[in-house]
Amino acid sequence: MNIKAELAAMERLMTGDLVERYAALTGHPVRTRHRAYLIRKIAWRLQADAEGDLSERARRRAAELADELGRNARDRAQLYHPQRVADQTVAVYECVLQNDRAEKH
Repeated sequence: MNIKAELAAMERLMTGDLVERYAALTGHPVRTRHRAYLIRKIAWRLQADAEGDLSERARRRAAELADELGRNARDRAQLYHPQRVADQTVAVYECVLQNDRAEKH
């Protein structure tokens, strides 16, 4: 199988055709109609079929990394939560006002 030729052919397909191609390759429907995403997913599946899929060890490591990334994203979301930022902004503003008042007296 010539994956480069398959990729070139996919570039000419309509999104509906890519959805059908994905379903035919994977055996289940796809929920998105994002063209670039479909092409990447189909290309990955074609390559995996032609050259071999990920090892179980690689799959476990990818799952670990995804879990770690998810935890880090949740931590960042809590750090920059709008209410927390607003509270910190108010605290800084109050501190600046107090310093200004102290300097004036």
